[in-house]
Amino acid sequence: MTSRIANNTIPLPYLLIPLLVIWLLAFFPTHQAMVHVWINSVTFAHGFLIVPMALYLFWQRRQLVSLNNAQPSWLASLILLGLAVVWFVADAAGVNVVQQLAVVLMIPVIIWGLLGFQVLKQVAFPVGYLLFAVPMGENLVPLLQDITAWFSVKGLQLVGIPVYWEGYYISIPSGDFLVAEACSGIRYLIASAALGAFYAYITFNSLKKRILFIGISLVLPIIANGIRAWGIIMIAYYSNMKYAVGVDHILYGWVFFGIVMLLLFWIGGKFADNPISQQSAASASGANESIPNDGSSLGAQGLMPPVEKQHWRMLIWLAAIIVCIPVLTLLNQPSSISQVAFTLPEKAATWQLTQKQPVNWQPTFSTAHTTHVTYQNDVTDQSLLLFAAHYTGRERDIELVSYANQLFDEDNWKVLSQQVRNIEIAGKTYSFYEYVIEHDGQRRLLWSWYVLNNKVMTNIYLIKLYQAYGKLTGQFYGGSFLAIATDFDIKPSEAREKLLRFLTEAMPLLTESLVSYKP
Repeated sequence: MTSRIANNTIPLPYLLIPLLVIWLLAFFPTHQAMVHVWINSVTFAHGFLIVPMALYLFWQRRQLVSLNNAQPSWLASLILLGLAVVWFVADAAGVNVVQQLAVVLMIPVIIWGLLGFQVLKQVAFPVGYLLFAVPMGENLVPLLQDITAWFSVKGLQLVGIPVYWEGYYISIPSGDFLVAEACSGIRYLIASAALGAFYAYITFNSLKKRILFIGISLVLPIIANGIRAWGIIMIAYYSNMKYAVGVDHILYGWVFFGIVMLLLFWIGGKFADNPISQQSAASASGANESIPNDGSSLGAQGLMPPVEKQHWRMLIWLAAIIVCIPVLTLLNQPSSISQVAFTLPEKAATWQLTQKQPVNWQPTFSTAHTTHVTYQNDVTDQSLLLFAAHYTGRERDIELVSYANQLFDEDNWKVLSQQVRNIEIAGKTYSFYEYVIEHDGQRRLLWSWYVLNNKVMTNIYLIKLYQAYGKLTGQFYGGSFLAIATDFDIKPSEAREKLLRFLTEAMPLLTESLVSYKP
């Protein structure tokens, strides 16, 4: 008897290989950006393990994946096109995480499009596990900092230690503590979620058990991190600030996290389903699956469904969708950009640009063209600091709005208050971010804002959308970030009057000097 493999030479699943290679090459800059984050961020270093772990899960399940009725889906091809468009807009807006999410979500859609939804359902978890490779979750850091601070303070109050709590700052008789971003527990949360999902899938056959265990894996690290922070403060308090106040508190944190995870897995193991055959596991999961006995499974060595003309047509169509959008992105890039001089006005009414270098304020915008200057008033002899960062919009993976950009050193400066303040200047209302910060008794007021195509903006989501609009229409590229600052003694209202006086005279000139790059 002649097998269908012999008649078709190419087994049906092998058609995925050229599609995945095309996908990898077409969106290579996005993959590269993702790997760059894995390399440079401890929080997302686990990304290197996700692909091997997903492949392991897939390999364990291969005998259960039946290729019978593997029919191409035109609906999936439309969804793939939609994801490509999302990537295109996110690329124009410079939103890396959306680009990366769109690209990773293309993998299950490609499988759906070529082999059908029934096949996708059988490999849904291993393929979906790849989402853990996307570096995301940093927007949860402020919330996690709040929760960690709350746990720490309540724990201290519970044991009777006097405590003063303001924002992320905690003061006890022995010393002061800051719940920094690194102390938020985001690393523990992401690691616990990834490990918990993996463990749940290989340990339990029941869907309810898996969901429950993953839920515990999400809640437990948040609670544990609060207890960890409280414990570190307790150690510092009883050791008179000798222990747990330097690098060692990070070591204590990971040791504590390791113990918590081992305890979680030990408890989970008590409720693990008995080791059974794959056939029985499928029945226990309620999926009504069985190992195909006709050689049509991915793990079979015998017969496989034939590759039909419809599969070849879908292969070509999916490949065209994958390729066309990145090519369109390249064509949308301007052939040249006039280098607009990045210069600030030397004089604005009574304010004069001086040669005095700003001190004790070093914003971090490492990938931008930056200017850091001092303005002095000729009449009142008052001075203020101005910082400007400009982005051309041409550089890939360099964002005007990014968590990597820092207006001030959060390890040294204490945030007393922050808000969005609406200010009327020359009959127009502008919105600015306002920060009141303090360092060793020195108090400083900062106002910051963005300028895109002569428009003053503060809403970061609208900024991203407007950036995408500018690039897609070819009207403008890039943008600028500006901040002004001045010190005050008692009331920030004094500093506000000075900043308002400066902007009233200098705002039009400042905005015009930061024209976005034009095609």
